[in-house]
Amino acid sequence: MQRMSQEFELIQHENICTIILKRAHKGNCLSRELVRQLNGVLNQCLENKTKGLLIRAEGKHFCTGFDLAGLESESDDSLLARFIEIEMLLQKIYWAPFVTLVLGQGKVIGAGADIFASCTYRIALDTSSFTFPGAKFGLVLGSRRLAARVGTSTARDWINGGRKISAADALSCGLVTHVCRSEEQESLVTELLQAQRLSQYTQQQIYRATVLDEGNQAADLQSLILSIMPGSIKQRISEYINQ
Repeated sequence: MQRMSQEFELIQHENICTIILKRAHKGNCLSRELVRQLNGVLNQCLENKTKGLLIRAEGKHFCTGFDLAGLESESDDSLLARFIEIEMLLQKIYWAPFVTLVLGQGKVIGAGADIFASCTYRIALDTSSFTFPGAKFGLVLGSRRLAARVGTSTARDWINGGRKISAADALSCGLVTHVCRSEEQESLVTELLQAQRLSQYTQQQIYRATVLDEGNQAADLQSLILSIMPGSIKQRISEYINQ
């Protein structure tokens, strides 16, 4: 099965799905429509007994975060709705009852880095970098999941500092599971996907036994909403852009 839009392409072969982000001209940043469609794809994967999901992107960068184009036409309420939709997408990826892989290249920023951190196997090209700038405009998104990957102290340092993290540093801290050169990526992805032989039910039981308490899903959503509530999130984002 193959499905394509201006935002992404979905390829399904047997029980393996591949999502390819197709907004390379905008750094594959997350538009409202792209997030809506990706949430739909994840729902479809849950229904179709998918065994593996690969997320990758066309172009120089994997994902440069939240699409800020047209910010002037947004309201605080519309921005809140968009961030909630992103959080729901991240939860679906993180809690998926199947193996998820992500291939990151170039800049992996903000919500793009949160997508990366939510996956089971997190492959980065050796030239890629990661940044978590959301705290600069008061947004708490994906923080608990990042801490589960790299530890509380490192997660706080990266979130508070908003600095660029190299692929090598991300590997040593646990954000990245594999680093490879561009010519190695296809063979590594194939190797990891071919190793997935367990049923969706068995994988679901394994993940439930080894990941964070499922009750944290509501807490993560609450933390996001509470971080947006004080003042105007639109104004805070505008001030961040104009720094």
